[in-house]
Amino acid sequence: MLREAAISLDYFGDTILTSLSDILACAAGFGLATFLPAWSSVALFALVESIMLITPLDAVKNWQMSGGQAP
Repeated sequence: MLREAAISLDYFGDTILTSLSDILACAAGFGLATFLPAWSSVALFALVESIMLITPLDAVKNWQMSGGQAP
């Protein structure tokens, strides 16, 4: 049912586990943003993005280059 509502019908990566993980990560981010000052949320975002820019993970790059298909 989740795949039928997805924008890309060729993507088969969404499972119940990944969906629940996304929800938990979102809740954790919301929880952090609730307690942290705004500048620290922005700084944390900038830090994570700069790390990925400086030292990208090969696994993420390979996954993106494969069109998002699961191995």
